[in-house]
Amino acid sequence: MSVTVDIRVLRRLVVALVVAAGMWVGVGAAVGAVSSDPLPKVAFLARADNPVDALAAAGVAGQLGAPVYLTFPDVLGDDARNALIAYKPDVIVLAGGEAALSSTVFSQAQAAVPGAQLIRKAGASRTSTAVALSELPAELGFTRPIMAGATVTGDVGIDGTLTVDGT
Repeated sequence: MSVTVDIRVLRRLVVALVVAAGMWVGVGAAVGAVSSDPLPKVAFLARADNPVDALAAAGVAGQLGAPVYLTFPDVLGDDARNALIAYKPDVIVLAGGEAALSSTVFSQAQAAVPGAQLIRKAGASRTSTAVALSELPAELGFTRPIMAGATVTGDVGIDGTLTVDGT
């Protein structure tokens, strides 16, 4: 018994199998991404009357898609407390040492969101506090790449490009 196969039919069958396999892999990857542990929801607290730590926190917060709430150095302000309660972060980061945000602010933030992990990021100087804050994303498991030396098209600059350099 001999079988004759039309090459066009065979090609269509192979293409259909490749497409089906690709869909199966894509669905598996999507299910894996949904079922993996989510990254924590982060919020930052910084001193309102001295913007240095807030500026350092803002860059990291932008990378994480997190808000920065400003408060008083010695007591958690009502606006910041209410924002924390409404946002319900998994992690609250205090930007700066106890001179920037007191232990009272720490305990009041902890009371506002009882299940949240509180992390204080501080250094011996403003620069070292900024460095400590910049290390936070990796510590929390965020692995999104940071742009460095990339050029993207836009309407900025004479030649229509915006060059982004640094972190």
